[in-house]
Amino acid sequence: MYSEIITPIYHVAHNISHVPSENFLIHSHPFYEFYYFLRGDVHILYDGVEYEMAPHTLVVFVPHAFHGIHARSREPFERYIVHFTEDLIAPRRRAVLMGNLPTLKKLRSGGCDAPHILPQAQKLGMLEIMREYEALSGFSEPARSAMVGVLTENLLTRYLLACVNPENIALPSSYHPGEQELSPILDYIHQNLRSPFRLDELCARFHLSKSRMNSLFRSQLNITPMEYVTQRRVHYAQQLLLNGVPAAQSGELAGFGDYTGFFRAYRKILGRSPSEDCRPRSAENGQDPLAWPGKTRAAAMPASDNSPETIWTRNRATQVTSVDVAVLRD
Repeated sequence: MYSEIITPIYHVAHNISHVPSENFLIHSHPFYEFYYFLRGDVHILYDGVEYEMAPHTLVVFVPHAFHGIHARSREPFERYIVHFTEDLIAPRRRAVLMGNLPTLKKLRSGGCDAPHILPQAQKLGMLEIMREYEALSGFSEPARSAMVGVLTENLLTRYLLACVNPENIALPSSYHPGEQELSPILDYIHQNLRSPFRLDELCARFHLSKSRMNSLFRSQLNITPMEYVTQRRVHYAQQLLLNGVPAAQSGELAGFGDYTGFFRAYRKILGRSPSEDCRPRSAENGQDPLAWPGKTRAAAMPASDNSPETIWTRNRATQVTSVDVAVLRD
């Protein structure tokens, strides 16, 4: 059972399910997701770290971070989700509200003041905002989108105000011995995405056996090292395409050796060809930048998962504003 509102620049939903999953359903996407957990026997895997979810915990999934949900039993699993792009935020407040959110680079470097997990979020008024989103389903456009924008700005404001209190920062429920081993490997991959990667060379660089390397990725990300490299390259290439870089050049900049390999990997992971994501560099030609068509499928997400968050990730247009190519990896 769920209720939802879907547009190209936001998706809000209230979902209750009773079906357990065999393992973590790993995926990533290029937009922010605020995930409010209400109840259930659920663990999340967030960039290689596992957390046991407590009721009324708010999770902020940052763009491009691999994360997954594991419903461990048939106990009712209830959550609110809010996906949004920065186009939903008023331009005059966008820099303040979006600029202070955590990013993948900041999370991994330890330079992020804003926590990505807030326990007891109901004390911060977050639950009331989530319920107000749901109440907007009876309104028609454009009033509904305007009110969704106001609620999202309110959500971001409350989140950022809460971040000034260090006691709001949640720690992993269990320590993963492999986390410290995996972190420098991921950093190396991200910094050298254009370089050719071979598993044996990667193992030699970090003085690990192939078995240990595969075990680290399997246990913390549920994919192999080379699958991870391919997925990161595809998502980086997608950002280049959405910012006006031609398909062939995007594949080369993302580290693919030839266009055929790039095309096949792109179609396998995103469910469409690179040319379908080619965009002009700006809206100066008169095209509405919010009217981008397209369908996207979450990387490594089983097709049988029909939760509303997965459906939106598969079927709604991803929005990326025009930015300098040099900062796309942040």
